[in-house]
Amino acid sequence: MKKRWKLSRGKRTIINLALSTLLLVLIWGLMDYPLPTAEMEFRRLERTHLMPRSEIVFSNGARSEDGLRVSRSDRSVFALDGTELHLRGRYFAGTREGWAVLACLDRSYNSFIREIPLDGGPTLAPLARPDWYLDLNCYWVTQGWGETPEGHPAYQYEYHNFSAFLLFGAPEGTVRAELTVRDGGVERTGGGWALENGLWLLGVEDGETQVRDQVSELPYTLRLYGASDTLLSERSGTLWEGDAPSSAGG
Repeated sequence: MKKRWKLSRGKRTIINLALSTLLLVLIWGLMDYPLPTAEMEFRRLERTHLMPRSEIVFSNGARSEDGLRVSRSDRSVFALDGTELHLRGRYFAGTREGWAVLACLDRSYNSFIREIPLDGGPTLAPLARPDWYLDLNCYWVTQGWGETPEGHPAYQYEYHNFSAFLLFGAPEGTVRAELTVRDGGVERTGGGWALENGLWLLGVEDGETQVRDQVSELPYTLRLYGASDTLLSERSGTLWEGDAPSSAGG
């Protein structure tokens, strides 16, 4: 007669836990071993791309206050004037001597980490991959009371979508920024908001044209103004000019 092996309840529990742990590790591996916090994930990207540790100066991890996010995965950052800016994706930026580091932590084709040389002047960094296109990846919302077509009071809001850029090194006294990007043969112009740590978040809207050119091919002109609309700085070039991109995604 065949002898049946009988396991005690304790041994069965240990085996089940071991199998469950193995399954979780396999799933974690399929997800590229994400870490429990976004900051830890950013630090891991720095290490795996052999980048020195930077001082974090930007993160859109704030909890939304207006409750008008398009998606629950969108994250907010607040400008110094209180404007809530929603970003599609989780972004971090850090600085160290002579360099900035910008990363998107999305587990998708949009993920990236790259180093950006800082030359002491205004430096523009698109929140996009250089081998992709400008996405409408940021928006802010106007809201207030209006009227229905029938004349009844109604609460209304409107989304303003735009392609986002971080600006490092804006001169002291900057109160207004104007960015023009020539995209798909069409000029797209927008402004921006002052953030903490001397950064600015700039954006250009899509308008009625469809984006055709890759980000790395786009020429731009950046103008920064001070009090009384005095021009403090003007810079033109091509996005990613002098940049050192390093992709973290596929």
